[in-house]
Amino acid sequence: MKTALATVTLSGTLREKFEAAAKAGFQGVEIFENDLTQFDGTPRDARRMAQDLGLEIIALQPFRDMEGMPEPMRSQKAKMLQHKIDVAHELGTNRLLFCSNVQPYSSADRDVCAADLFALAEIAKKEGIMLGYEALAWGYHIADYHEAWDLVKRVDHPNLGIILDTFHMFSRGNTLDVLRDEIPLNKIALVQVADAPSLQMDVLQYSRHFRCFPGQGDMPVVEFLQVLKDKGFNDYLSHEIFNDEFRSSSPLEKAVDGMRSLIWLDDQTVSKREEKIAPVVAPQVHDVEFLEFAIEGESGETLINTLAQLGFHETHKHRSKNVSLMRQGNINLILNRETKAKRMNTSKTRSVCVRHGVCV
Repeated sequence: MKTALATVTLSGTLREKFEAAAKAGFQGVEIFENDLTQFDGTPRDARRMAQDLGLEIIALQPFRDMEGMPEPMRSQKAKMLQHKIDVAHELGTNRLLFCSNVQPYSSADRDVCAADLFALAEIAKKEGIMLGYEALAWGYHIADYHEAWDLVKRVDHPNLGIILDTFHMFSRGNTLDVLRDEIPLNKIALVQVADAPSLQMDVLQYSRHFRCFPGQGDMPVVEFLQVLKDKGFNDYLSHEIFNDEFRSSSPLEKAVDGMRSLIWLDDQTVSKREEKIAPVVAPQVHDVEFLEFAIEGESGETLINTLAQLGFHETHKHRSKNVSLMRQGNINLILNRETKAKRMNTSKTRSVCVRHGVCV
C-alpha cells in the first residue's frame, strides 16, 4: 500500500503542506487546484519542491461539470482540459481528477455524457494522461459510485477510470457489491479514503465540514479496504478530508494523525499475499529439561548462594568449559560462566549431557 493525501486536507501554504506530508512519511500528494493558484511559484517550482522532499505528485484536481454540457460550454471544457493537461505535465503527474456534473441544465442522457467523456479521454490519451471520474454525493444526475461506474464502463476507454471515494459512497448508503463484483483494478484511477460520524444532514454540508480520518468515524472503511485487497489492490490510498478543525490545526500534527490512520486501516485488513502465508503455530512445551543462567562476577555468586539456600547442589562440572550443573530433585539448572562467544559454542550439547548426568 502506498500513502498519499490531498493538499486540501491540511492547513498552511503549499510548501507547509508538502513539508508536513513528507515529515509524516507520506509518499505522494494530490494537488488541489486552489493550493496551486495561491502558490507563489510556477507548477515546475511545485514539482521541484515535491521532488526535493521525496514526494510524488500523484494527481491534480478537481475539474467540475465536464460531461453533458450544452454548447458552447462543451467545447470550452475541452479547451480547459488541454490547459490542465499542460499544467499536469509541468507538475510531473499523469492523473487528472474530475467529478460528476452538479448543474441542473446538464444532460441526463448517459449516451451523451459517455460521448463527452470519450472525447475528453481521447485528448488525454494523446498526452499520456489518465482521467479519473468520481460520483459526487450531490451530483445532479450521477451521485452514486455504481452510476459513475456505469458511465465509465459505457465509455470503455483506457484513459478513463473511476475514482472511489469512501465518503461519497457511504454517505449515500452505497454497498460494496459493485466494487466487489464488477469493477476491475485496471479501471480504478484513484482511491480516496475518508471517514465521518453518522449524521443526518445536507450531504454537501456534511462533506465540507465533518469528514475525518479512517477509524475516527462510523463508515465501514475497513470493509472497503478489505474488498480492495481481496481484488489484489496495492496502489495509493489518499486522504481527501474537508474539515474545519483540520484547516485550523498544525499541518504536521494532522499529517501525522493521517499517517497513523492509514497504518491502522492497513493493519485491520489482510492482503492476498498474507493469506497465502501459513500461520505460525507456536510450539507446544510438554516438559522442561533444564534452565540455563549466564552468570558472571558478584551478581553470579549472589545467584549461586541464593540457589544453595533453596536446596540446590552443584553436582557436575564440564570437563573443559566453565559450566556447572546444580540440581534439586528433578530440577536442573545450568550455570554458564563462559564468555558470550564460548557460551554459543557449547549450547548444542547441553540437553544430552543433562539427560545422561555427565560432564554437563
